[in-house]
Amino acid sequence: MALNSLPTAMFHGLRGPSHPAAQLGVIVTAALIFYAGYVKLSRPRLPLPPGPRTSIFSSPPQSSPYPWITYLEWKKTYGDLVYFKTMGYPMLVVNSYDAMTDLFDKRGDIYSSRPVRTMIRELHLIRSASAGVVLTLAYGYEVADNQDEYVHLADEALKSMGRAGLLGTYYVDYFPWLKHLPEWFPFTQFKRDAKIWRIPVRQVLHRPFDATKQRLKEGKASSCLVADELEQVYAGLSSADEQTIRNTAATTFAAGSDTVVSALSSFFLAMANFPDSQRRAQEEVDRVLQGRLPTHADRADLPLTSICYELLRWNPVTPLVLPRYATVEHEYRGYAIPQGTTMYANVWAALHDERYPNPFEFKVDRFLDQPKNAQAGINPLPDIVFGFGRRVCAGKELAFDFLWIAVASLLVSYDISKAVDENGYIIDAPIEYTPHLLSHPKEFRCSIRPRSPGAAAIIEQTAYF
Repeated sequence: MALNSLPTAMFHGLRGPSHPAAQLGVIVTAALIFYAGYVKLSRPRLPLPPGPRTSIFSSPPQSSPYPWITYLEWKKTYGDLVYFKTMGYPMLVVNSYDAMTDLFDKRGDIYSSRPVRTMIRELHLIRSASAGVVLTLAYGYEVADNQDEYVHLADEALKSMGRAGLLGTYYVDYFPWLKHLPEWFPFTQFKRDAKIWRIPVRQVLHRPFDATKQRLKEGKASSCLVADELEQVYAGLSSADEQTIRNTAATTFAAGSDTVVSALSSFFLAMANFPDSQRRAQEEVDRVLQGRLPTHADRADLPLTSICYELLRWNPVTPLVLPRYATVEHEYRGYAIPQGTTMYANVWAALHDERYPNPFEFKVDRFLDQPKNAQAGINPLPDIVFGFGRRVCAGKELAFDFLWIAVASLLVSYDISKAVDENGYIIDAPIEYTPHLLSHPKEFRCSIRPRSPGAAAIIEQTAYF
């Protein structure tokens, strides 16, 4: 049939409808057709891992505000690997220790990349901390008191990271082009949030670095990461630039302390709820220290490593760790993991499975006898809280050492219990955590009292806590 014999109306249709609603309908229809064709062409030969059904415009419903608990429930239906799509983006949740080590340790060359997080990238990927020891190591800065400005700024930056950290919190994570829209436009709440949050984030990134740099110029800087590296640069002995040093210091600032802050908050919550555990730990502390504060030289004689590991396991600070990204398509357990899949390691699930008897109970002696545990196939050390493979936390030894000395010092100095109101009624301290990327105990009340007049005197003599 010749083109000139086609009805004129058909050519009018090809020019497209003039009504805006009709134009939108054409665009949406074309997008759906393209998406369906893309899915069909890109579907791997091997089956995908099982998972809940979704559509291009929806995510699977979650039964809990805590994603890691929902994913653990899905494990009962779908197994260790749960695959689904959110707004068309492929997601894979890994729910077992064996699968995590297989994928993220043994195949780290494929699964070490991070997905592009538009919201987090806009916030410069800075997390905060309140541990003064990290400030000292990174910037040579001594924390003044509990109202220290840098600690406050870092705490504010940490809150933003925790809220924005889970993939999908904002539509811009799925549609990066949204960041080019004006703030008043629908679906751009992320721009208004980021405008507020980037203030403390940028200050945490720059202010301690700039202060250390100034002290170095004045000849007043103490030895620390930033001062030592800048001296190497100024002497022509290093090819690093200031931006690299600034970012490295900020990473050290975050990596060495997030775990400690959450674990110590969990310590107060656990001691208030499990007084028998506190009593047993204090008996060991009293036997070795006899009322004095601990040093790291006491570690061999003071079996508190178990309680520190239990703090990390009981409610980990990053229940899903930070997501990974499949750079190529790969096969695992007979399933295809498509290229571009965002992958979450559900560390919370792995640390509450059958390998840990009574996993929701806080047990100070859980890790005391590791040879016996290994023989029984239970209670492996929860090292996965620090990450996997190439992405393992470089500051994990520092974090654990600081956690140990803090726990020992608190046990020798204080009795921790549930608070009592003005009428003498006990106030419950619920074991509840925030449903964010960085999960901390929700606000609770507890009683913290010196254990004795001698302990009170020690507390008065030191500003360590």
